[in-house]
Amino acid sequence: MAKTYKVTYKPYFNERIKPVRFHGKDVHPLYMQVTFDRKSIFFKSYYFDLFSRPKYAELETSIEQIKEQESRLIEYIVDKNTDTFSLEQFAQEYKYLSTDLFDLMDERFKDYLVDFFMDEGIPRYAGIVRAIYDSLTAIQIVETFKEGFKPELYSKMIEHAIFYAPPYIPLVAFVRQQHPKGLISFPVFEWKQLGTAAALEHFLSASFPEYGIAEIKKAIERYINHI
Repeated sequence: MAKTYKVTYKPYFNERIKPVRFHGKDVHPLYMQVTFDRKSIFFKSYYFDLFSRPKYAELETSIEQIKEQESRLIEYIVDKNTDTFSLEQFAQEYKYLSTDLFDLMDERFKDYLVDFFMDEGIPRYAGIVRAIYDSLTAIQIVETFKEGFKPELYSKMIEHAIFYAPPYIPLVAFVRQQHPKGLISFPVFEWKQLGTAAALEHFLSASFPEYGIAEIKKAIERYINHI
């Protein structure tokens, strides 16, 4: 009978590396240790690295949220490879499955905003988007504009996004509903989980009926295929 080995993991702050700025505080980078068959690998948390970027500085992001998402990802990889788990395979899958689709869509959505304002003959708003391109996420920019725009302009911007932008807005709303206390993040592993597509279809039909599930699925897969 073949031996079975338990996979264990833990997050830790790597005090061998100098602190970095994380949401107004200096903290040592968050690392992960994964152990299997008495061997361990150590690597920097993808989500710590991602949410340390300047454009995420204004989001309410905590280390606990990052740890929670890392745990869900690691457990997903372990569960799907119960009979064939290896640390080498884990490292490859982690890099792929951790990728945040919102981060990939963010730049494209900002490009859409610039094009929209230029087409509308409002270049000063396009200039604003360019000026804060690396300082805020696309959803923060959209929500800021919602507060300051006339309803007609905001509605037109949102309506045009259905046809000319990634399905970023409905997906952010979906993630906020699914994980109200979690990161504003839509990683590949989340999309791959059983039941996510069905839950998204139900959510869209209720909250964003103007978006078709088939088109959104195709858009998601296009981004995944370019990873």
